[in-house]
Amino acid sequence: DMLYGDKKLSGMLAEMETEGEMVTFISIGIGLNVNNKPEVENSPATSLAALTGDEVSRKKLLSGFLARLAKRLDPPDLENAVGDWKQYAMTLGREVRIVTPKETSTGLALDVDENGALLLSQPDGSIQKVIYGDCFHT
Repeated sequence: DMLYGDKKLSGMLAEMETEGEMVTFISIGIGLNVNNKPEVENSPATSLAALTGDEVSRKKLLSGFLARLAKRLDPPDLENAVGDWKQYAMTLGREVRIVTPKETSTGLALDVDENGALLLSQPDGSIQKVIYGDCFHT
């Protein structure tokens, strides 16, 4: 998620399917709150319009985003991707709750490993590697 303060501005979903060691597809979805107005007072969400006080051109925003993404990926800097991500991660050092369809885990978000898994310190002192799930700051 992308947060502004403690309010969610954007979220990402990723799905991957493999057969053996071969990746058959990766699907990534990005949601960005552009001109919507969270209706609930004290909502945990915000939008670009709410932050700037003006309606934002979605066409210009998307065009600019895609141009910057294409530039960033040509060539892709895979060696530094996790390090770049970690410097902006607001989750590290916070108590979190991770929810998956099968379980809920809580603990201190310690780090992100070289593969992008969240390392979660458990109450018993062990480290849990979290590969997927919805993350909530507690």
